[in-house]
Amino acid sequence: MSKQTRAFEFGRFRLDAEEYLLRFDGQAVSLEPQVFKTLLSLVENSGRLCEKNWLIEQVWGDTIIEEGNLTRNISVLRKVLGDGYIQTVPKRGYRFVASVRELSEDEGLVMAERTKSSVFIEEEDISGPEESKTLYEVPANNAVGSKATRKARFQPRWLRWALSLASFSLISLGLGKVLFRSPLPLPKVSVHARLTNDGQQKMCLVTDGSRLYISEFVDNKPILVQVSTAGGETVPLAVPFPNPGLDDISASRSELIVASNDGPYPFPYWLVPVSGGSPRPLGGIRSHDVHPSPDGRSIAYFVESDLYLAKSDGSEAHKLVSVPGRNPGIAAWAPDGSRLRFTMGDPITSVYSIWEAAVDGSNLHPLLPGWNLRAGECCGRWTPDGKYFIFEAKRDGVTHLWAICEEKGFLREVSREPVQLTTGPVNFRSPVPSKDGKKVYAIGDVVRGEIMRYDARSQEWIPYQSSKSIVALNYSRDGEWVAYSTYPEATLWRSKIDGSQQQQLTFPPMEAQWSCWSPDARSIVFAGRTPGKPWKIYKVSSTGGAPQQLVSGDGSQAFPDWSPDGKHIIFGGSPFFDARDVGPSTLQILDLTTNQISAMPDSEGSFGARWSPDGRYIVTHQFDFQKLRLFDFTTGKWEELANGILHFANWSRDGKYVYFEKWGSDTAACRIRISDRKLEKIGSLKEFRRIIGAERCWSGLAQDDSLLVLRDIGSQEIYALDLDVVGNTHGVLPR
Repeated sequence: MSKQTRAFEFGRFRLDAEEYLLRFDGQAVSLEPQVFKTLLSLVENSGRLCEKNWLIEQVWGDTIIEEGNLTRNISVLRKVLGDGYIQTVPKRGYRFVASVRELSEDEGLVMAERTKSSVFIEEEDISGPEESKTLYEVPANNAVGSKATRKARFQPRWLRWALSLASFSLISLGLGKVLFRSPLPLPKVSVHARLTNDGQQKMCLVTDGSRLYISEFVDNKPILVQVSTAGGETVPLAVPFPNPGLDDISASRSELIVASNDGPYPFPYWLVPVSGGSPRPLGGIRSHDVHPSPDGRSIAYFVESDLYLAKSDGSEAHKLVSVPGRNPGIAAWAPDGSRLRFTMGDPITSVYSIWEAAVDGSNLHPLLPGWNLRAGECCGRWTPDGKYFIFEAKRDGVTHLWAICEEKGFLREVSREPVQLTTGPVNFRSPVPSKDGKKVYAIGDVVRGEIMRYDARSQEWIPYQSSKSIVALNYSRDGEWVAYSTYPEATLWRSKIDGSQQQQLTFPPMEAQWSCWSPDARSIVFAGRTPGKPWKIYKVSSTGGAPQQLVSGDGSQAFPDWSPDGKHIIFGGSPFFDARDVGPSTLQILDLTTNQISAMPDSEGSFGARWSPDGRYIVTHQFDFQKLRLFDFTTGKWEELANGILHFANWSRDGKYVYFEKWGSDTAACRIRISDRKLEKIGSLKEFRRIIGAERCWSGLAQDDSLLVLRDIGSQEIYALDLDVVGNTHGVLPR
């Protein structure tokens, strides 16, 4: 293999080996060291096959790693470079196929050398009068004053003065360019102070300047609490309606804007005085997200995917714009009232990003297109002076706070590149700048889950594999193996029941969920997604290897399950994460022998199907979670099995029962006996603190049919972060 050289060019990219830097059109591209090493090894050997083992040795040396780490590096590089650069040679390795030009040592330095290639000296001609001073151009590698190199040119004094003045002007302009083009000061976070310690789940917060108002979940129900901005005990804030949802605070900071999330959507809104008193309705507004303008004269709100504007009392409402995504909300007004920014989900990829629109509904566009490999930006707020926009963004599985400089500088560069404010392992989200702009309040998460098992004999819930933070356990039919996803990283593993012979089957950036063993325990099917892509159905060998995507097409696929004979896989859409008109709206059955896909009859609006062990039945949920339906293959007919708010249906191993959760005033685990459709309650789940978010919440069955439930054992508290502004000419925050 070739020796490392200084620099290469391919397409619009330049790779500097000595500087450990990749540039695209002159702009630096951030790469992890091991990803950069992988790219360098491929580029240095452009056109040649680079064996997998050789690449692993070049990147990791003698360190023993899984092949999936190399696969992950290649995936990242393809996202950065685009198509047409890296070719996969099946079972062998990779080849860099783009045209590469190796740069010489002197290339790129021509201008610098030219700048210092000559100097000018002024010397008096002793043979003439004072006016005959001359300027000589003397090559820098010759001795100054050598007669052989002098090229005398007569210059009048006035011309020399003009040249001197011009030189001074150029120098002054250069200094001014350096001074005034330096970036404006950037913010940084210097001190963290925890303000709460009540251990409750937190969703949203706002401030009136002296107190913080927080939406919490207690016993799986939303309540409102308040706490001083200096910290202390949280105190409940009484409201006369159930399930309050905190959105914002009025421009006067005297009333909270709260939804009554109890009843049909869209929800009614109330103005709740922070100093006590009776709430009053917010006009006739029914929405899922309401935010007042800075001057208090208007409100912006969403109904489904439409953004509306109305007067502060809810009158004169009119639609501004329809947004192209799903679940838009968490809107923020610019301090001057000229525009709105809000969070919106992509209906295909299930990722969230921040969008912006003018207050008249025009100029709708994403704020940071292409900035994040897998968009995960949310919940932004301007500082009161309008100089910075602070938001949360998820990268590498951790959510940090970031800032964008919004100030317009006079003759100074203003970088719009987001700057990271916080670092892990604590996830910071929902930032709210203080009234004076000197602090940022945020929710700090330490994410961890624990599987609990229901012991039928003692009728108690006990920890199950409490040393691991895992989810979505699935057992092989012989009872010897278990597959699971780590929480919250969502990587797929398998091991023996006793925890031995662990093996990782998927690797970042892929996320894997809802795994299912094949009847012969040789393969595992699961739903997986890579950055910027929707959920798809994959199959992977239980001994490891590259996952194989089973079904192509647009939209999402999720909740796969194997038929008892191992010849078919049933799957559906992903209503938790994708819009309902995306992905299969009916259940689909993949025939593994022919690769043909057929739709289940009359399964419109169904998902989460599970095959009975004898292959006779399919049990499935409806998109509204209000029904469990049973399909009998012998009769070809559907019937309603149960109704209510129902989740996580699973068959017992003998096929006699369907287990599920029934949510409501007394959330409980239940089961239905198939022979006579008898419903019975197994154990209460009311006391469980469940994981917030559909993607994380889970329950299932162990190999002995005992109930397993994931509960939240992480922490969520409010922090105050001191916000400082520092001069930083490199555009990077000190950490």
